[in-house]
Amino acid sequence: MGTLVASGGTWLSAYGQLASGQSERKIALQNQKAYNVSAAANEAIAIENMAIAGRDAAAIERKGLAGVKLTRKEIGRLLAYQRVQEAVSGFRYEGTPINVAIESALEGEQDVAMIWSNALTDAERVRAGGRVQLLEGERIAGQLRTQGDIVAQQGIYAARAGYFGAGATLLQGFGAYQRYKPQTTPTKAPKPQTTVNRTRAPQAQRPT
Repeated sequence: MGTLVASGGTWLSAYGQLASGQSERKIALQNQKAYNVSAAANEAIAIENMAIAGRDAAAIERKGLAGVKLTRKEIGRLLAYQRVQEAVSGFRYEGTPINVAIESALEGEQDVAMIWSNALTDAERVRAGGRVQLLEGERIAGQLRTQGDIVAQQGIYAARAGYFGAGATLLQGFGAYQRYKPQTTPTKAPKPQTTVNRTRAPQAQRPT
């Protein structure tokens, strides 16, 4: 009876080891899936941030271009006003007024160049920030996927350990059963007892 109980305990222990390994593997795969989902979310956010940065940079460039057009328009208006003044006065100035107009035009073009340069610089800075966010998102996503792979591999190792542990437990239980199982020896049937009649036959008598 004790041997049967021990054998049942061995089977239960082996099943527990096997079930534990499978459970750890299942949890590890679920965790890996969660890591992959988080990695994909980080990549999507980084891509969206880069797209936003691109739109912001384009808006900065449009604003700079609008500033350039406005400045050139103001320069043209100023030069036109000076030409009107010359026409009204009836004189064509060859000295200082011409130099003033030229200087105004040059200053206006310098302002235009500065506005456009600042716009391009700001736009590139915003785009660079978007690229940095993209690279950072990809880096974090890579780390998350790597961690998920590590967790999944640990689950595989746990499942293998459960298999090996269950097998070792069964082998130990079988060995114990072989050592302690009741020893029964077959009983031989008794041999039939045969009696030999040893009575001597009477001797024949001689005639007298």
